Amino acid sequence: MTQHSLGIISTLDESIRDLTALIFSADGASIFTSAFTDDATIRFASLSPFEDSEVHEFPIDGDCATCALRSAIIEFTLRRTTSSSETLLLLPPGVELIHLVPGLSAELELIPEIPIKLMGVTHIIDSATATDDLLGHRELHEVNANLFEGDERCLAEVHMMNLGYADIILTVGPDNGLGQELIEHLRPHDVLLLNGIDKPLLDEIRKIEHDPADGVDRIHPATTQAWGGPDSHGTWTLDLYSENPFHPERLRDMVADLAGENVCARGCFWLPSRPDRICSWEAIGGVVSVGDAGKWSELYVTEDSAPLSPRCHLIVTGVGNPDVCEKIEKAFHAILIDNHDDAYAWVGADDGLGAWFGE
Repeated sequence: MTQHSLGIISTLDESIRDLTALIFSADGASIFTSAFTDDATIRFASLSPFEDSEVHEFPIDGDCATCALRSAIIEFTLRRTTSSSETLLLLPPGVELIHLVPGLSAELELIPEIPIKLMGVTHIIDSATATDDLLGHRELHEVNANLFEGDERCLAEVHMMNLGYADIILTVGPDNGLGQELIEHLRPHDVLLLNGIDKPLLDEIRKIEHDPADGVDRIHPATTQAWGGPDSHGTWTLDLYSENPFHPERLRDMVADLAGENVCARGCFWLPSRPDRICSWEAIGGVVSVGDAGKWSELYVTEDSAPLSPRCHLIVTGVGNPDVCEKIEKAFHAILIDNHDDAYAWVGADDGLGAWFGE
């Protein structure tokens, strides 16, 4: 059977989504939008100036919006394989690629009788509003991008995930302003960055075969990297690294200094009281999140490599505010344990951080 190609595109802006669909359809591409309806269904609709709209609807199964969307995309794509060799799909605003695409890819591979190729995954962001969207705390419902009632996530949270995971980033808006510079700092080096809706996005999507493992590595707290970029508008990125652990008490006392203000921060750390656990760190949209990201012994960069050794590695990006930059760097080094005896004293001890890790 002929291979079918599926391209996934995300954005948090409905007007950008609709404009992208119009441009792609004018180029003759099979472009569909997807949406959660008020009737508890997921609706896929084509947009073409040359033919009647093609519509598919699937009932929402279960309470997980992303899981329901994944199942619907698979059923929708299987239908499309009977009439076309390619489908481009614009996701509902608010979908985090990391929670959708790896599982989608794995399930598509389980359908060998109908080969379906995932093309380049794309995220689109407006560079004109990127500074406020990435460094501020604008909740999704403020721009009609919430996935469900009570969705309290902010734009920065979803943008950061999707900028890191996608194969291609398309910016609309100024290509030489602060917003574009900030996006450059947050874009992985192996991710293609295009500016302008007139760029050959469709051609680039078709050139790439998506590898979920690469996307996960780019945003996993223990394997994410500091990418940096131009600084003519005052954008900076700190790359803070040490193989020494954090002191649990000093971390608790200095968490506000380490988090900073109006920054995007991501990475990992380890504690002598939890020596085998990868502790994740995220400061986005003015909110600090700490969590458990698995065991160091189970994390491999490649199949042939040894597992990663414990380390504290935080990447922090901000604009201007040199005092904030200096304060974060000082806090990082002050929290570290330099004395091995001090570290050993915490082995097996209660670090008082159980609530941070949902215990």
